Amino acid sequence: MAESHLLPPSEQRASDPLCGEVLGGRFELLEQLDEGGMAVVYIGLDRLSGEHVAVKVLRDGLATSDEIRTRFFHEAQAMMGMVSRHIVEVLDVGAFDDRHAYFAMELLDGLRLDELCGEALPVELVYDYARQMVAALEVAHANGVVHRDLKPDNIFLETVAGCDVVKLIDFGIAKHETASSLTVPGAVFGTPHYMAPEQASGRDQVGPHTDLYSVGIILYELVTGEMPFDGADAMQVMLAQIGMPPPSVRDRRPDCPPELEAIIMRCLAKRPADRFPSAASLREALDRAAGDAPTVAERCAIGEEISGLRLRPTVGDVPDVVREPGAAGELDGSLQTSRPTPTEPTPWVGPPPDPSATRGKWLLVVAVALCVGLTLFVAHVL
Repeated sequence: MAESHLLPPSEQRASDPLCGEVLGGRFELLEQLDEGGMAVVYIGLDRLSGEHVAVKVLRDGLATSDEIRTRFFHEAQAMMGMVSRHIVEVLDVGAFDDRHAYFAMELLDGLRLDELCGEALPVELVYDYARQMVAALEVAHANGVVHRDLKPDNIFLETVAGCDVVKLIDFGIAKHETASSLTVPGAVFGTPHYMAPEQASGRDQVGPHTDLYSVGIILYELVTGEMPFDGADAMQVMLAQIGMPPPSVRDRRPDCPPELEAIIMRCLAKRPADRFPSAASLREALDRAAGDAPTVAERCAIGEEISGLRLRPTVGDVPDVVREPGAAGELDGSLQTSRPTPTEPTPWVGPPPDPSATRGKWLLVVAVALCVGLTLFVAHVL
């Protein structure tokens, strides 16, 4: 969901006819929490449990579109089928009148990971977030679900007893192996700065390996404070994803452990076959590199005393490796651009993965796509 500037609750209730509605005889909508192009998220009251919840509601009238309604329910069903402390829990899904559809989720207390981006984080913190994130992907992939839009905006840090518990949210463009395809042939779904090469090129090869590439992008960003690939517009970023080797992590963050750099670079391999074969194998590599210590979430779950452990860095905690944060935005109202201020792609440092076998091949794919007029890009704006 895009960040929004919402009215005070009292004004919302006066201007929003849905505030005060009870959906499914259970969820009372109290006030708006967030909004995007296609849906609004409300804070609600679950009259069954007495707990506050988050309720995502399709905007007025959009539920009359069979395609949009199907995609909305697809997101809810994908999330309901996965049970993990690291995936947001969906409580119920339904529709009311002919113009609205909704699903109710647990209400999380904390912040999104993108609020910590723009600075290089402590390595120990990166390991902890990464291991929790990949644990969520293990569950998703085991259920046949590929997220396809993994990025810091869709990763939530829930505060539980003073600990940060990573939760994946927003499965709006997730792909389920048993579901009929909702993707338009030749369309590109996702956020360019976090797209895998096979995703950016529009080829029908999206799978669990696609999410692992996005993990590599996120880890690179958290470790260095910079994106591995950037450009003046979405097309330049996607061309870089497809054909440019990533710059060396340790050139940008000299104190990065070599084991962590190796993990990141393997995730960022252009060929899916050269990445980790599964989320489980990536988690095992992260566990070994981190010394097999339990994650903070695991320690909280067993009630271990962790007093004195500060998870989120404060001023003075982060290394002197920072970049100027840019503003989030959109390109032509369609493809989402990311936080970095547009710049020329950073020249790569270090050996390429194999320019003759990968870079040229992927650039050829894009050139052919451009020649046939591939201009359809679909953004996820929820």
